[in-house]
Amino acid sequence: MCGRFTQNISISEIISKYQSPQIGKIVKDESLVEIAANENFNLAPSERAIVIKGAKTEVSYLGFETFGANFTFGTPARTKLIINARSETANEKASFSKALRNRRIAIPINGYFEWQTSNGKKIPFFIRLDSNDISLLAGLEVPDRTTGLLSFVILTRDANETISGIHDRMPCFVPQDLLGEWINGEIDSKGESDKLLSEISTYTLASKPTFFEVSKAVASPSFKGAKAIEPLTAEKISAEVA
Repeated sequence: MCGRFTQNISISEIISKYQSPQIGKIVKDESLVEIAANENFNLAPSERAIVIKGAKTEVSYLGFETFGANFTFGTPARTKLIINARSETANEKASFSKALRNRRIAIPINGYFEWQTSNGKKIPFFIRLDSNDISLLAGLEVPDRTTGLLSFVILTRDANETISGIHDRMPCFVPQDLLGEWINGEIDSKGESDKLLSEISTYTLASKPTFFEVSKAVASPSFKGAKAIEPLTAEKISAEVA
């Protein structure tokens, strides 16, 4: 799964890297008018993240959107916050199949957190991507049943060999050369969305991610500073275990 990530990125950096003929000019929406960067080293569900959205025109948009959406299930109705969608079944779920057709987004990040279970204890790791360059998570824009506003969930897949020792799931990433099709591509059938999902869920980052143990304090969404992605030394690990 993917429930925490780092977005320590300037707006100009995103535009410089991803603006292209395939996705058009990247324009900031009203939520980013006064924002130069998002400096969140521990972005948690229900917080706002910068996302890239298509517009089916020669322009793409950059704006803030809330991570995770409340869905209503069962009788009597109960509400649950959903943050991930399994790529293997997303096209079969009413909650996500429509979003796969016309509300696909990309979330620029520097890395993400995952928790390894060992001897009944959860150990947090930071997974750094592409030498701390920006990588794009594959997301779906869905309506929050509580607020009525559009939020997003992150698509996930089975973990690859690099990550499987930490967790059995990992997020899906959007390759840069597929970004235009991912956020703007017209999809008219389940077969087409299945094909696009397959490309996203099998894509491997150009550089092998690196990972290291970090402080258990990252479990708290309020632990926001650069210390959130600081590797633990042997001494610090011993102190946290104690």
